[in-house]
Amino acid sequence: MLNKKNNRITPFIIDETAVQIVDNDAWLWVATEPIHHKILGVHISRHRNMLVAEAFSKSLVKLYGKHIVYSDGETWYPEACKSLELKHILHTPFEKA
Repeated sequence: MLNKKNNRITPFIIDETAVQIVDNDAWLWVATEPIHHKILGVHISRHRNMLVAEAFSKSLVKLYGKHIVYSDGETWYPEACKSLELKHILHTPFEKA
């Protein structure tokens, strides 16, 4: 957990991508910290929806506290953030890179 003065956590960037595990489709969720380029969390799920986004975000809050969440335009992120009382900001593809 990053908590030293020079390694303070800044906003989370959360995204997901489809992966194939043997013959099954799955989703790989990743949360990163943009300033120090740290991976904060990884999650694999069979589904891609608000419930999974909320559970993954909740696990990050438990580890690092509440922070702003940046994500792409998928609808489940704003819903999950609202449920967890987190500020949500959409990022552009340029910012994501």
